[in-house]
Amino acid sequence: MIELVFIVNELKERYLISINVFDIDEVGGLKSLKYFILLIVSSYFIILTLAIIADISPNAAIFIYTSPSSIITFDIIMLSLMLLAGVILFIITYQTIKNLIGKGVKLELKKINEKYKETYDQIFEIGSTKKDNDNEKELNESKIILDILEREENKIKDIYHNLFGFKEVATFITTFLLPIVTTLLPLIIK
Repeated sequence: MIELVFIVNELKERYLISINVFDIDEVGGLKSLKYFILLIVSSYFIILTLAIIADISPNAAIFIYTSPSSIITFDIIMLSLMLLAGVILFIITYQTIKNLIGKGVKLELKKINEKYKETYDQIFEIGSTKKDNDNEKELNESKIILDILEREENKIKDIYHNLFGFKEVATFITTFLLPIVTTLLPLIIK
């Protein structure tokens, strides 16, 4: 998990993410990055779950009847702290990726705004001259370009806000809850 934070920080410092608004994955070509992060986090939580299961003694259920605190060992406490550290590191990684994508979004929006201003100035220039059929045709073409730029701008803003959707949040929550339920299961069974 710590390596993931270092990798993402290295990406943030050295690279600029290019966002492709025409990519079919609806997140600007960043679906593989998103799934890579979820794969690492899910694997981490599943490994912790397996470690907790391995640490819980088969006789733990018998000891719970006599002393519920007998199930809570130093190893379980350490694994729980590792779980908390995993959540914190995931949040740090998520914020870093969001900032990295934010830089890419700002760059793309800047390009769109420059093109938008250029087209807007052309419309203003066309509108200030006398109206004839050629100017009318140019004016309509410029308006179409402005509409396309506006839609592209909205797509880019959606990419920034749709980095982690319902499916990704559900995956994170279920893999996060797995070690917690595993730890509490002997207490619940009693």
